[in-house]
Amino acid sequence: MKRTLLAAVCLGMAWTAQAAPTCEDNFKSVGDPRNGQAFLSSVTVAGLTPRSALGQVRRYAKDEGFETGGEVYDAKGNGEFFYVQTGLRLPLVFMANAENGGNVAITVKLARGQAVKEEDARKGLCDILGKVKGGKEGESIANAAREADGVDRYESVDATELSAKLEKEARKTASAGAGTLSFKDMMLGGSSSRESSEQVAQALLPFYARYIGKKYRVDGQLYTVSHNQYSGADQVAYLVTKSRGIFNVRDGADMNGARFQIQCNLAPDQKAFFSTLKSQDYATLEGTVMNVTGSSIEMKDCRQARR
Repeated sequence: MKRTLLAAVCLGMAWTAQAAPTCEDNFKSVGDPRNGQAFLSSVTVAGLTPRSALGQVRRYAKDEGFETGGEVYDAKGNGEFFYVQTGLRLPLVFMANAENGGNVAITVKLARGQAVKEEDARKGLCDILGKVKGGKEGESIANAAREADGVDRYESVDATELSAKLEKEARKTASAGAGTLSFKDMMLGGSSSRESSEQVAQALLPFYARYIGKKYRVDGQLYTVSHNQYSGADQVAYLVTKSRGIFNVRDGADMNGARFQIQCNLAPDQKAFFSTLKSQDYATLEGTVMNVTGSSIEMKDCRQARR
């Protein structure tokens, strides 16, 4: 009786393992192709951590020639990572999500007017997801990919120069999406304004993907120093006005709002340092980009960097 029961349990476990859904099984296409479809799939791998999963996706995305961005993780350790297919009028942005428990998923959303065959989308997602491994082998692949890409290294930048660079890139990226808008969409508001804003947001996705999760060591003069009573965060914003003319005269601080903003939320252990800061002081801060818009980046866990 015990042997029969044990055999039944083992058979059931074997059947479950064989029947575990594959990436191809989990593949979905969502939406009308005429509006821009979304494609997504996922796999669950034993012994797979979120950092291992995203590092491995990074490796295989690089192997396929994609442009890779940073990684961001929440308080529970779940993370997301973006990579971009360039060479298109509107680049395709892929988002990989990884959760505790071994689940990793990839999603891509097409813009209106873009078309991909479902079988090609399924192959593109599953060629990467199907290679993801658990345990030490996967960790080794992920760590090597992260090191090669410099994911955990801080890039040293001047606040004003970074602002100018990102402002130029954001405008260029958004203008690339203007070609998807009709003349009426661009010139008129009304019922078409929501569609226009959605298409511009779609066009800005590659810009978001390139900078979310990126690590910077920013040096410059502070514009504002404040405490957010709602979030509880100690915050600073850099002075990023431009210098102009043959005498290299810097615009007044009242022009700061017209420039691309560089903002920092200080880490909780930086309260003593924050208490020493005031407007127009100079500071070098290290942080990770947590939010990106067409006019600003916001960094989290900022700490004083030693010069």
